[in-house]
Amino acid sequence: MNKLILLLLLTTNSLLAKESLKLYVDTTMYFVSNEASVKIKKISQMKKYYGGFNEIHSSHEWRLYPGGVWNIETRLNEQNIFSIVFWIKDKNKPEINKDFNVSTLEMTTFTLLKTNKGELKINIVPKMIEEELQPIKLGADNFGLNHFCLRNSAIIVDDNFYVGKLTGFAERIELRFPNFYDIDISLIPLRDWKQIGTYNNGEISIDMDENHILTLLNVGVGPSGYQKGGPFKVYGAMKPPTHDRNDLLEGKEKYGFKGVSARIKKIISKANRENKFSIIGITTGNDNNTSKHLKRTIGDIFSDEDCG
Repeated sequence: MNKLILLLLLTTNSLLAKESLKLYVDTTMYFVSNEASVKIKKISQMKKYYGGFNEIHSSHEWRLYPGGVWNIETRLNEQNIFSIVFWIKDKNKPEINKDFNVSTLEMTTFTLLKTNKGELKINIVPKMIEEELQPIKLGADNFGLNHFCLRNSAIIVDDNFYVGKLTGFAERIELRFPNFYDIDISLIPLRDWKQIGTYNNGEISIDMDENHILTLLNVGVGPSGYQKGGPFKVYGAMKPPTHDRNDLLEGKEKYGFKGVSARIKKIISKANRENKFSIIGITTGNDNNTSKHLKRTIGDIFSDEDCG
């Protein structure tokens, strides 16, 4: 029963994906001549959208195209089936009546007619319809200027303790220190956050309790990773920890000592117990949806290779 439900879900999702794919078809008709002096002659080029219908006539009365006297009709339906009906004059039925599934976005070249003078062909090139960008307000949200650009950005406490590094393009940073603080950081006041620090020339500085200072180095702003300027406000929240040191040590014991000798394991375990600023969680993410403008012009940005 479960397998049947899964199969139905997969089939339904596949059908929905195909139906939601908005395409148009770019078609080019041309004649490939057997004569060396006139190799290729372009006849027409058309863009075919859903519901569109085109018809081309080759006749003595109107215009005689290469290949003789013929007629072609093309259509594109809602299921992304591109249809061709091709007649030759004085025949009672179509010479060609063929459907092409263009949802795979594969280009196709099809021969419509062969004569002793050459071949009449059509190129079928499916393309995605891109959503037209509407005029927008020139602002930080639409250009990703409220995002951190993190490329191996170092986390330091009191200029002495290296805690870890950050990678990604994100609107917020979450740091989890066992038995100390959960610290959330952003360039904008998400979730009614207050100012907790400053950003200046690629460094974030936050004063914590007990005279400790948290510093993030090599932090860029926006898709370009710009690091000059400031000081600017940094917003966030410092909350009671969600984890204690036992969680950290348990995780280190379980996952952190594979292939490590007993002597090294002992040294690392001691350091983890004595280092107040060992960290159990480093997370980056977004509260707000990425703007359509940012997606279209820059793309969905999640890794360090996409910014800076």
